[in-house]
Amino acid sequence: TTYPEWASNISGRAEVDWMTSVNFRSGITSGRNLFYGLAGVAVAQVTTSAEATLTIAGGEAQTVASVDKQDVLIGYSLGLGIEHMLGDANRSSLYAEYRYTDLGSVKVDLAGPLGVSGTFEQDFTSQNIAVGWRFRF
Repeated sequence: TTYPEWASNISGRAEVDWMTSVNFRSGITSGRNLFYGLAGVAVAQVTTSAEATLTIAGGEAQTVASVDKQDVLIGYSLGLGIEHMLGDANRSSLYAEYRYTDLGSVKVDLAGPLGVSGTFEQDFTSQNIAVGWRFRF
């Protein structure tokens, strides 16, 4: 008995729908500058989609299993920054900040016919640089 050749593929995508964080900062001053570190909790909603496809004898790929799911992830953020006060009233400042955020990962298991199975896993980390102006009322 001869069986046709077949191939399978697992693919997926993941995206952050929204993210927010609460951070606390602490530092030291030097003249008009504040050098600080920050740490906090980050929360995000992520959407993950994955599918398994099967191609038999060079034909067109057919989807044999798919998963779409949303998760709320809780992680942490860490960072460093500098803030420079402008003027004598200390009401406005310029700042530059680096922040690393790690929300963990999402794992999706797929299973289809003919033993087609697999796992799609996505880590959710980000590195951000912010530069801005702050004004205090």
